[in-house]
Amino acid sequence: MKNQDWINNKIYWLTATLSVNNDLFHKNYDSVYALYPYFESGKTEDAQKAVNLISKNLEMTPPLVHYDWSGELDNESNLKGQMTMGQLTVSITFTNNKFLLAATVVHELMHYFLIHRKNISLLNGLENEKLTDLAAIVLGFETIMLNGKIIGWEKEKINTLGYLSFEEIAYACQKVHTLRNLQGYVHLNSYASQIINGSISNLQNTQYSYDSGINLKYLNTTLHLLYKYTKNFFIILIRSFSDIIKPSLKKTCPFCHKNIQKDTFACKFCGRTLKEKI
Repeated sequence: MKNQDWINNKIYWLTATLSVNNDLFHKNYDSVYALYPYFESGKTEDAQKAVNLISKNLEMTPPLVHYDWSGELDNESNLKGQMTMGQLTVSITFTNNKFLLAATVVHELMHYFLIHRKNISLLNGLENEKLTDLAAIVLGFETIMLNGKIIGWEKEKINTLGYLSFEEIAYACQKVHTLRNLQGYVHLNSYASQIINGSISNLQNTQYSYDSGINLKYLNTTLHLLYKYTKNFFIILIRSFSDIIKPSLKKTCPFCHKNIQKDTFACKFCGRTLKEKI
């Protein structure tokens, strides 16, 4: 694996920087699995309770949870989660799946924790997203990250969530387990178990983002503006062409010299009354 050294370095760095020895989720896997009931109901207030519990353990002010009922994240940006201005927004498409919802929420909380609690951020967008997933694993949330990695199968393609490949997330989890002197995994779903034992191929997978290293909102805005101004160009072109093919329908006002309808009695621009139709 070509990123092995990078992952090793970042895991060592995060382990030293985040002081995980005092972390509840690092010590007790059952406390992690106990978060899932909060994500099963699909209710915002229940997800907020899980966020409050995690935030309390990380000693930070919890952000507010918001479900994107408008579909803006999916329709405009193809994102599944986003953290902005102290608000954690999650795609409504994930609220009926506790594994995907939990993984998305944890990833966004890691962003919040790293930036606002530890002042940690990498300049490279993709590397920063991978670092965020690694932070979740280092802090003891590997069960949630593994269980939420696979969205499902579509024909021969695997739809996945997040930024670490199957190989990378499996290696990172095993590395952290080695550092903690832990044996085996508990509370993994069937997808997560296959990732750990390497039976799922990394080939032909479609990867979705919690939030994107490439800002898809800017891309969408650019395309929208291109459409807007292209449309306006053709409207102007059609109107001009209309003026050319129908020259007899308009005349020039003798007072303000604006083009007006041939059969009008008054100029709509200057308001002057005409002695006769011009």
